[in-house]
Amino acid sequence: MRLWTLALRLVLLAGPAGAQTYEVSWFTVDGGGATFSTAGSFSVGGTVGQADAGGPHVGATFSLSGGFWAGATAGGTSPQADLQVTKTDDQTTAVPGRPITYTIVVQNLGPDAAIGATVTDIVPAAITGATWTCAGAGGGSCTPSGSGNINDTANLPVGGTATYTLTGIITASATGSLSNTATVAAPGGVVDPVPRNNSATDTDMLTPQADLSITKSDGQAIAVPGQPVTYTILGANAGPSDTTGATVTDNVPAILIGATWTCAGSGGGTCTPSGSGNIADAVGLPVGATVTYTLTATVDPQATGTLANTATIAIGAGATDPVPRNNSATDIDTLLAEARAELSHGSVYVFDLASAGGVPNVDLFHMRQEPYSSYEIVIDEASGDLGPAGPLLERMAPDGTTVLQASVPVGVGFSRSLRWANATAATIDDQDVRVRSDGCTTDCGPDDTYRIRAYETTASVPRFNNSGTQVTVLLLQNPRSEPIAGTIYFWSAAGALVAQQSFVLVPHGLLALNTASVAPGAGGALSIAHDGPYDALVGKTVALEPATGFSFDTPLLSRP
Repeated sequence: MRLWTLALRLVLLAGPAGAQTYEVSWFTVDGGGATFSTAGSFSVGGTVGQADAGGPHVGATFSLSGGFWAGATAGGTSPQADLQVTKTDDQTTAVPGRPITYTIVVQNLGPDAAIGATVTDIVPAAITGATWTCAGAGGGSCTPSGSGNINDTANLPVGGTATYTLTGIITASATGSLSNTATVAAPGGVVDPVPRNNSATDTDMLTPQADLSITKSDGQAIAVPGQPVTYTILGANAGPSDTTGATVTDNVPAILIGATWTCAGSGGGTCTPSGSGNIADAVGLPVGATVTYTLTATVDPQATGTLANTATIAIGAGATDPVPRNNSATDIDTLLAEARAELSHGSVYVFDLASAGGVPNVDLFHMRQEPYSSYEIVIDEASGDLGPAGPLLERMAPDGTTVLQASVPVGVGFSRSLRWANATAATIDDQDVRVRSDGCTTDCGPDDTYRIRAYETTASVPRFNNSGTQVTVLLLQNPRSEPIAGTIYFWSAAGALVAQQSFVLVPHGLLALNTASVAPGAGGALSIAHDGPYDALVGKTVALEPATGFSFDTPLLSRP
């Protein structure tokens, strides 16, 4: 290294008096000693000690860098670097829940270097898990990688670049638009003459997509008319975006009666907790969430053929479903042809309760009920597999599900009896008697049989007379060991109901009724409806004429 002394004098050759400072470039001080130059309006001379490299070294009225004079500019003006940033994700729309990648390019267009420029990108809240990498080119350098926001220092010689690649996931719940801005700022001491290109913003419209699906099942392939059926309906969102305006629909078929449903959400899913009839429900389904409906109804007792029930799910406005083929689900059951027979007085049938397709069998029977009459159904000779006291025997309401009356065990063995009366003036023609197993259900076989018998238990006395000088006494006895209750109906000779009288007979009890106290002056016939078994009552009427001592007995008759 040589040390040289250069005397520096600035002499104004024109203009007003007074000193000015200059930065002088391209005059070497290496090896040449006290070089003196003149140019135009000034002259340079003097001495300074300067190494061949290093710097910058700043004097009072000049700057010297690396052995060269730097910047022959009046007033000490700073270096200039036109820094430029661009940013793009190469798309105009984006899907919430999907990844997004931005390319950010920072470049120095000169004329001077920008060592220590600041690159910034504040990642929007709608982007999660942001990470980035950076690579320099043309002499540019930057931090190789990072996560979250970018707040990096880049060294950019003239023509140098730094390219950032930023990747993140758009939140599944994001809506509207997504804007992301990157900026570059010159380092201290460097002026950017074109600041308008120091910022770049990429904006995408958000277009939600949600793969909604629905499944539906009642867990069986066979359904029984007159029996309940329960469906499980599951709506789900496989993403990538959340959805808040989806609709679940189930138009219940006409052969399903009395449909009710409940719903529960999971994983953030929301739905209406309960309802009846058709389902037409607005649901909220974040990604991974589900809504589960449980729909219960009764198959019409008269239904035949098959039972098909469909549920659908539809995405709300402003979103699309990329996989629409799983937006509908249908459950189809074959309707089991039941043993359904007409019962009348004296009917006797033998049936089995063998299951079909894993579905318990149920037998239904119809019995017409006349006004002011009583009936008994008996099941006996049953397989022991059907229950400890025989199969279940029930009288059903017209809806096919409501049990009006259950039978009771009778005697010993596998026998049951069902007794009731129609105490109204109307014929009842819309009730069924149902038989089902109380033991084996899905595994009953053809050998699980029973016998069913039907009776009208109404008793009658064809004559009573309380007219003129006669009175009639009814003698009614209960020879059995359980009480019997019922009603005595008084009919005129023309068939009109003129009076009625209820009674209760204790075991082995006797009723002696002066019918003139109930139907004075009337005559005709009596009928007796009761809750005892067939042929349980014995009795007669005795017509008395006190003046003559005449009496006439008429026996009580059960229907043959």
